[in-house]
Amino acid sequence: MNSRFLHVDLMLGATMNESRNASSALFDDAWLNVQRSGRHVSFVVPNAEVDFERAVLARRFPDATGVETRAATLREIFLALSQRSRTEAADVGGAAVKGVEAAA
Repeated sequence: MNSRFLHVDLMLGATMNESRNASSALFDDAWLNVQRSGRHVSFVVPNAEVDFERAVLARRFPDATGVETRAATLREIFLALSQRSRTEAADVGGAAVKGVEAAA
């Protein structure tokens, strides 16, 4: 199972770090548990392709340094999936409340 999930750590280049709005648009909605602290970024990619680092990371983060990829641990996969489930449940719950308010 964990061979399908890829854990990515990288350091954003100075240009991308200064432009927070531009760099946040570079993250794919399918990526899980995106964590950002200063220039350091980490996330889990489900169903990662074999050449993910070369094909995707190099294109989206051209000035990134210290790019490291590895198979995600079972703990990282569990945390990423549970966080995604909570987010989706909150989105559905919020939409249901909005629908009830609109009907009233």
